Amino acid sequence: MLDLIPPAMRNRTDGAPDACVVSMDGHPQAAPPTIRLSTRRAGTESVLGHFALDAAGTDQARSILRKLDRRYPIAVQVPGDVLLERTFALPLAAEADLASVLRYEMDSITPFAAEELFWVASVIRRDRDRRRLHVRLSFVPKAAVPSLTAAIEAFGIAASWLEAATPSGAARIIPFGHMAASRQRRQRNLRIGLGGIAVLAAAAIVLPCALQSIARADVESRISALEPNVRLAETLRARIARASSAATLVAAEHGRVGDPLAVLSAVTAALPDDTFLTGLTIRAGRLEITGESRAAARLIGVLAASPVIKDPAFVASVTRAENGSDAFSIRAGIAR
Repeated sequence: MLDLIPPAMRNRTDGAPDACVVSMDGHPQAAPPTIRLSTRRAGTESVLGHFALDAAGTDQARSILRKLDRRYPIAVQVPGDVLLERTFALPLAAEADLASVLRYEMDSITPFAAEELFWVASVIRRDRDRRRLHVRLSFVPKAAVPSLTAAIEAFGIAASWLEAATPSGAARIIPFGHMAASRQRRQRNLRIGLGGIAVLAAAAIVLPCALQSIARADVESRISALEPNVRLAETLRARIARASSAATLVAAEHGRVGDPLAVLSAVTAALPDDTFLTGLTIRAGRLEITGESRAAARLIGVLAASPVIKDPAFVASVTRAENGSDAFSIRAGIAR
């Protein structure tokens, strides 16, 4: 299946990446200095020309770089003798933010501040037993390549990385703090192409799941929108249930012992004006009243005529009060 992928889209794992390479040509102190432009594909370089950095040469080099910038990242190549490397150990916890740790400690690791270097750090080994992190720091002092960096700035092209050959012949890549626009475009185009292939290959699997997820999200959204109404309905239902329970309980008590208000109204309506009560008790379906009346004997008949009161009778003998009234005590049932 690898043979089906176009060569331009295959990842390169050996040698330096494809790029438009800018390097010094001749002595760096020459006036004006000269640069060499070349393109590198699959490890093979093709020289495009040598350009003196006077007005005419700078314009020619700038024109070529702007055209190549659409297809290649820009790499700045420096001599291998300006590349310096050092290995050292740090606490294992430093790996979480290695760049910040090295930026802060750079002047104690090297004779330079971090701002004076092009640098990159690589983890060589993790010694978990001793909790040590072995790091290789590769750096190039900016003062060692002033002409080349000034030339790149004059071209107005953002370079992607700086590279130098190690004694073993391998290319050491030191990314700059930014990516050139061309590099971003190439990466974007590559991502779009690979993403299109992945989408077509996985559509049959992903699409049903996506549709189901969308439908589920829609249902959950509707449920969330209805939640306030549901809570209100549950609250009202609970109130109604409580009210119904209370009404049922009151009705049951009325059926068992009678309605106290109806009994009180019936007693008030039945008793004559010359009668007053000193006590009225309703308990367990029974009514008991005490009081005084000018003619207590007639009260039994008056109360018996009420539909609410039944079977009235004197609890004790009627006695004569000091004011001449009859003191009485009557007990009766309550109609349910």
